Amino acid sequence: MYLNILDDVTVKFHGRNTDIIEHIKKDYGIFEVQGDEVEDIDIDIKFVEEESSEADSTHIREPVAYDEQGVFFHPSGSWSVMRVDFDEIGNGTCHVTCDVGFNRFLLGKLFDHLIHFYLLDNGGALCHSAAFEYKGEVFICPAWRNVGKTNLLLSLLADGAKYIADDLCVVRDDGTVNSLPKRLNLLHYNFKEYPHLLDETSQEFQGLWEFVERARSANSG
Repeated sequence: MYLNILDDVTVKFHGRNTDIIEHIKKDYGIFEVQGDEVEDIDIDIKFVEEESSEADSTHIREPVAYDEQGVFFHPSGSWSVMRVDFDEIGNGTCHVTCDVGFNRFLLGKLFDHLIHFYLLDNGGALCHSAAFEYKGEVFICPAWRNVGKTNLLLSLLADGAKYIADDLCVVRDDGTVNSLPKRLNLLHYNFKEYPHLLDETSQEFQGLWEFVERARSANSG
């Protein structure tokens, strides 16, 4: 059974109003709570200006290091800092601080794990999969990367399937499935298989696509 309700994790975003906040809200805004009086916030993430340096830190293994303030995450080739108070996970509000210049993709991956902790406490688990509703039935197709999940999903959407997830969905212990409305990431081979999707993209992207195709044709010749 597919349910389009996902409200058992509460998140507050605040701090410096920069593009990185809007980026993370597009994937996780469904969990956001508004107002300063809200109680029982699970994850409080504040965007700040904080960088460390190799001289002031001890490198463990990318993206993990620590300094006098404790363990932190940093992107490869950068010392932008994201700190998580791990002791607070599951014991009240987990406070997170993140540099405004932090890598957005690494932030998303780390945030997936934080969300997962709280979902587990509420009978849910993240499943790396394509998921869709087709002819009254819900299908979940878990698999590792680059095996064709998205192309399978696109083919069934063209045949009337209802989109649930391309990358992650929430599977519940009662047999229900929730959509986690993260953005759909299409790669070159997706457009190659379904070129009509280009009609939904910007002129700039279509120009880039044509350039790449000409370059590939020239190299193959």
